[in-house]
Amino acid sequence: MKDIPEDFQFELCDTRAAADSFYTALTDHLNVIRQEVAPEDLPTTPENTKNRLQSMPDFLEMPFWVVRDPATARIIANGAGMMLNTGQNEHLCQVDIRVEPAYRQQGLGSALLWRIADYAASHERSLLLFNTYGNVPAGEAFMNWLGAEPGLVASINRLQIADVDQALLRRWIAAGEARAGAVQLGLWTGPYPEEAIDDVVALMEVMDSQPRDDLDVEDFKFSAEQIRALEKNQLANGAERWSLYAQDATTGQLVGFTEIFTKPNNPATLEQGNTGVFPAYRGRGIGRWLKAAMLEKVLAERPDVRYIDTGNADSNAPMLKINHELGFRKHRSSVNWQMATAKALAALD
Repeated sequence: MKDIPEDFQFELCDTRAAADSFYTALTDHLNVIRQEVAPEDLPTTPENTKNRLQSMPDFLEMPFWVVRDPATARIIANGAGMMLNTGQNEHLCQVDIRVEPAYRQQGLGSALLWRIADYAASHERSLLLFNTYGNVPAGEAFMNWLGAEPGLVASINRLQIADVDQALLRRWIAAGEARAGAVQLGLWTGPYPEEAIDDVVALMEVMDSQPRDDLDVEDFKFSAEQIRALEKNQLANGAERWSLYAQDATTGQLVGFTEIFTKPNNPATLEQGNTGVFPAYRGRGIGRWLKAAMLEKVLAERPDVRYIDTGNADSNAPMLKINHELGFRKHRSSVNWQMATAKALAALD
């Protein structure tokens, strides 16, 4: 690649087995990035960074580079390529590049991308995926300069708890109870119970049918063991997960669930996770029932929570309709981009 900055120090790191000083330095850098992307979040801690990186699933291969300032040795940029080794979507490499604002326009992002794309090409990953946020215009500018194509437009939608229509929640709950027959609600906290894991695997496959628009991405299917590894990573930073589930009392069959995560670095904001209902049980208001019952629980038991955030494809009309009725409104935009690995390398040459 041409014009690689010579003064900066690029390091390929083993993020699963680094020294504590590395996690501390990386956390300082990530907190600078956080101030731009999510200024309402509190700083994360080296312990959280370490736990998250060391608990990455074994089936996720993630070459990870950092860039250090030559004068201070401080980490001022990082780049990672995330590649699943699960037998599916093995043509993909998800790229994540973060350069602190004061160090942009110096070729660091391009140099990091060249390293990631070269690694991806050597592992037969033919397509790169990227994600940018509307409140960080430098990301979209970089994608346009590179020649990447937008594949999926999405939004982070936010619900202000103070604006929740509690009468609407009661109506949805009553309608769900009236139409659901033998279906009843229950709650799991933390990891999924072992007796339910096979049903969870099956429901995850159903939920994987959500819109991907123009992205060249196949369905993702994870085994029970892989879902266990993923949830271990999700909860490694101290987050809590509530999974409110619907179950057919006559058969014991899982019908659907909705999930909420706490954010350890932002206790005032919850993150909406998966919501899904098996096709055979749709059309009875169970999805609305689950969402409304979860919100009632949040209102009753988490009085300090002010917001709930969720990510939705802008083309996912059914879920957007439910969320809009609940009061979710667009908080910031997000775009998923894609580009052939060979094309990216040529553009950077």
